[in-house]
Formats: sequence, structure tokens, C-alpha cells
Amino acid sequence: MDPLLAKIRAQLPSETLSFGLLVRGEVLKEQLSAFTKLAHVTEESTQKEPGNLLYRFFSSAQDPLAYVLLECWENFPALAAHFEATHFKQFAQGIESLTGERFSVEVLLTFQ
Repeated sequence: MDPLLAKIRAQLPSETLSFGLLVRGEVLKEQLSAFTKLAHVTEESTQKEPGNLLYRFFSSAQDPLAYVLLECWENFPALAAHFEATHFKQFAQGIESLTGERFSVEVLLTFQ
């Protein structure tokens, strides 16, 4: 299992509950245009995936190089399938050169 996926799974009380992810990162200044294009393609494709409830990139009003990705998933298997999708693999491969891998992921649980 992908290490990031395993880290997310470890924070979930159950694989069947819906949850969200809050991803924060910073784009390299010279790569902002390329990142924006890749983010749009990934966003559009991911929103069509079964089990995806929300997948949106935002940039900070104070710092255009800072981005936030909000994701919501029906359950963990839906996220696991996302990690196998071609568009996500392309995004994951391209993101390092665009951001230098500077990002954090916070798991968000729905109120029960």
C-alpha cells in the first residue's frame, strides 16, 4: 500500500465511513502555471470518480503560491481506487517537480 494511503487509513476509525482530506502545499514560483494546469485536469477527472464527494483546489488570497486541496470521499476504498487512477498517478508524478513535495495532509472525520 502506498505510504501516504496507509497513513490516512491509520487515522480512520473504519474503512466504511465518509471522510475528508485537507491538503496544504506551496507551488514553486516558476511552476505556478504548470501546477494550475495539472490541478485543473486532476480536479476534473477526480470529480467523475465513483465515491468522490468533493475534490477542489484553491489558492490563497494572501499568497498565490499556497494551495489547498479539499477532498471528500464516501469511504476508504474509494480513495484507494483514486490512488490507482491514471490521472492521479500523473498528478503524483508531476507534483514533485512543481512543488518540491512541500505539502501536508490532514484527515477530517465527519461528525457522528
